[in-house]
Amino acid sequence: MPLIELEGRDAEELKERISRELGRSREELEFEVVEERGIFGPLSPKRVKVRAWLKGERVAEFALEAAERIAKAIVPEARAEVRIEENGLRVEVTGDGSGLLIGRHGQTLEAFRYLLSKMMAKYAKRRVSLFLDVEGYKRRRAERVREIALRMARRAKTSGRRVLLPPMSAEERRVVHLLLRDDEAVETRSVGEGPRRRVSIIPKDVSRETPLGPEG
Repeated sequence: MPLIELEGRDAEELKERISRELGRSREELEFEVVEERGIFGPLSPKRVKVRAWLKGERVAEFALEAAERIAKAIVPEARAEVRIEENGLRVEVTGDGSGLLIGRHGQTLEAFRYLLSKMMAKYAKRRVSLFLDVEGYKRRRAERVREIALRMARRAKTSGRRVLLPPMSAEERRVVHLLLRDDEAVETRSVGEGPRRRVSIIPKDVSRETPLGPEG
């Protein structure tokens, strides 16, 4: 629902009034302008109605409704919650049987995230950063990835050899890159293609001998 809705003859004046009444800058708000005319059509003076939302809230409402609609098609008891965060939207889905929304190695969850992201981009007419999780699966998985990365980093340091991690999603590879970014003894790079893409942990003495490719 919009925070406020005003009607008048000039959209820009209404936007200024809304900003003052809400105590917000125009950059913090999203506006929708609807033009209306009286019963005499083109002969009637133009009236406009301006609705305002806090930036991100309208997309968040859509994300909540869309996430629940998709989830309930598979798990009727599913429920979704959404939070606006600094880097985008976080959508959390819960409910009995929600393991069906995760799938093997999180493949169904990744398809769910992709579909929801596309729907949000079409609605918002821009790319919206989205984090989607089901029953805390990604949080638990990220913890597991960190454990693996730290253990393999120790192995790389001890052996002086490159160590390859198992294939991971782009999100999981990012966890590894960020975790080891400030490690003075090893560097990381992504190798491979498609679903077989993984992270290589490389002792820095070895990495100096071979140029590193881009992370991702």
